[in-house]
Amino acid sequence: IAIGSGVIGLLVLGLIVAYLPSADITLVTQASSFTQTTNVPLPQAAPITSRQVSDKQQTNGSFAVTGTKVTQAVAATGTVVLSNKNCNLGSLRIPSGTHYYASQIAFVQNADITVPDGKSVSASITATSPGVASNLPPNSITSTDDQPLEALVTVGNCFSFTNTAPTTGGVDQRTDPQISQDDLDKARASLTTKVQALIQTDLARQTKPGEALSNQVAYQAPDFLPDHNLGDLVSSFNSSLSLTGQGSFYQTADVQKAFNDNLVAQAQAQHPDQSLVPGHLAATYQETTASGGALTFQGSATGYLAPQLDEQKIRSKLAGKSIEGARAYLTTLPISQASITQSAFHLPNLPLFSSRITIKYQIDQA
Repeated sequence: IAIGSGVIGLLVLGLIVAYLPSADITLVTQASSFTQTTNVPLPQAAPITSRQVSDKQQTNGSFAVTGTKVTQAVAATGTVVLSNKNCNLGSLRIPSGTHYYASQIAFVQNADITVPDGKSVSASITATSPGVASNLPPNSITSTDDQPLEALVTVGNCFSFTNTAPTTGGVDQRTDPQISQDDLDKARASLTTKVQALIQTDLARQTKPGEALSNQVAYQAPDFLPDHNLGDLVSSFNSSLSLTGQGSFYQTADVQKAFNDNLVAQAQAQHPDQSLVPGHLAATYQETTASGGALTFQGSATGYLAPQLDEQKIRSKLAGKSIEGARAYLTTLPISQASITQSAFHLPNLPLFSSRITIKYQIDQA
């Protein structure tokens, strides 16, 4: 009988607990956006894990030469031998500028000369027009524009002149391809771009889970080795270029955490009566690589601020209150909307026990 009475008591207690009145209080508030810009350095409390990797690559290529060298045309030079044939003419002065001809090729005498009676004298001459056509064999010069001198040649055979040796040194104008500084600079730039792409591709293959590769790679000075030098007269040249780059890898979760931690700290300092809504923090940032591969980050984090509510205090305040009194109290809270739902019994008052009151806090983002 005693055992039966105990069982009945437990059943009655269970029924009482099951059917005791309870209440669900739903509180709705509007969250406001909160953004904080963070400049480097990031907080030391949230260090960023990073590592540096060096990568060396080489490539080569062939390049056409665009520079040119112009060799100016040169006039031939030589000598003309003038002979005064002892016709009792006395010494003959032949002035500079006297022209001598070999068919259509003209030469000019470079200086005044005097030819004594019965003697021969050599005078230096230069072609009036440059080019290889002024290179003539011996005895090609046969006439002059000095009419008195020409008369002595043709009348009485008292005077003669010719080039007893060839005229030489005449060169036509020539244009040759020549390596310019611009050719070398363009070749270096082209090969550098190719090698940098190889380095970046190879570094990207070394990314580990959770890592990101820095947007910028720190490069050393390239080793550029052309097989010809500036000014060489060639139509093309080959070159190789080797380059070493250092890439920086960092854990993206560490960066996100650093920005989010800074946002939380600033929110607590500026809005102590509010808190950030969990799970709604986002950071955007840019990273740069300083000399030596050191990473720096600049960006901002955004979250949503909502009023802080002491749920235990609210339940204590509501316990035993009338429905109207409860609604009046709820209007004093920093919320936009409140609703009360009772279970088991619809009574004019909320449960006496705060443990029978459940607070549901609903945060809507603005």
